[in-house]
Amino acid sequence: MDKLFKKIKITKNVFVLGMVSLLTDISSEMIIPLLPIFIVSRLGASKQALGLIEGVAESTSSLLKVFSGWYSDQVHKRKPIVLIGYSLSTLTKPFLAISIIWTDVLLLRFTERVGKGLRTAPRDAIIADSTKKTRRGLSYGYHKAMDSSGAILGSILALILFPIFNIRGVFLLSVIPALLAVLVLWHFVEDKPVPKKTNTVGVESFKGFNNRFKYFIIIASIFSLGNISYAFLIIRAMELGIAEKYIPAIYLLFNIVYALFSIPIGVLSDRFNRTYLIIIGYSIFGFICLGFAYSSTVYHAIILFAFYGIHRASVKPTMRAFTSDLVSPEVRGTAFGALHTMVGITALPANVIVGILYQYFGAGIAFSYGFIIAMFSAILMIVFVKG
Repeated sequence: MDKLFKKIKITKNVFVLGMVSLLTDISSEMIIPLLPIFIVSRLGASKQALGLIEGVAESTSSLLKVFSGWYSDQVHKRKPIVLIGYSLSTLTKPFLAISIIWTDVLLLRFTERVGKGLRTAPRDAIIADSTKKTRRGLSYGYHKAMDSSGAILGSILALILFPIFNIRGVFLLSVIPALLAVLVLWHFVEDKPVPKKTNTVGVESFKGFNNRFKYFIIIASIFSLGNISYAFLIIRAMELGIAEKYIPAIYLLFNIVYALFSIPIGVLSDRFNRTYLIIIGYSIFGFICLGFAYSSTVYHAIILFAFYGIHRASVKPTMRAFTSDLVSPEVRGTAFGALHTMVGITALPANVIVGILYQYFGAGIAFSYGFIIAMFSAILMIVFVKG
């Protein structure tokens, strides 16, 4: 097995965590493309309520990410925290199937995202701890590719199972791959030694981080203020004429593109300045928002969902690799936690703002807001971080 890992240029931990993400995303993506339909069409919630659910979910997750990352640095153990996080998220899934009102979904999304908040920063730190600097872009690209591959399989299952078992039946079946993911993590991932701190970085301050990382984390947070949730993209696609039963299909397209581009873009980020890819990714999202604001046909929605995959492949893994480059190993968990928290904490106002704009002023205004924030963030990256 060691020869195989050397051949593919990733470590055992990175490989296994990729498999864990594959299984977890099969489970999650059986739910995600159907969730906006479930909330709005089945439970009768408004776009404003949809924005609140998504905002609370993401912000809850992010508030815990800085703590879990920091705590994993303090105790020099990352795997137990990651395991608790995946297990908690798994426990919430069957209860979605018996939700009666949209506030049930709000509570379950809150709890599920607590699990995600616990696991994400220490998991990202395990990947960095297990990988040479020159291969981090590849490792994070691989991880996101496995993540997206799971999303592809999950979307396919949602597309197939939705007409047979209805939404609630699909939610119940999603528990199976989630349980498998927890078992794989428990048996095969190994904790790596975490270097003891040479200086103190508290959760409450950025004092131990360099200025470039501080600027980056602030700009990433600004971008997050306009980073419109996938849920609104799905609702907009339905408004443009895509039938409910085909929503998993366009979400599948997004995930295929995301998976195909993740590793090549990760490799590019190892060879070139990572900030260029982040700037390009921000700009692509800006034009996606502009497209959704003024689109008028189903074909426009399909094309925009494909570009959404390119955007995610450009930004998600590259931001993680860039973060690991900018900070020292002994505070890496804290840095990942700070990044995820600052980015995610703005998800609540972002989604609430978009929900209000969408509900009272329409898609044109809501998506134009996303375009303005994305382009402003790209300009800030050029001015303050590119180097």
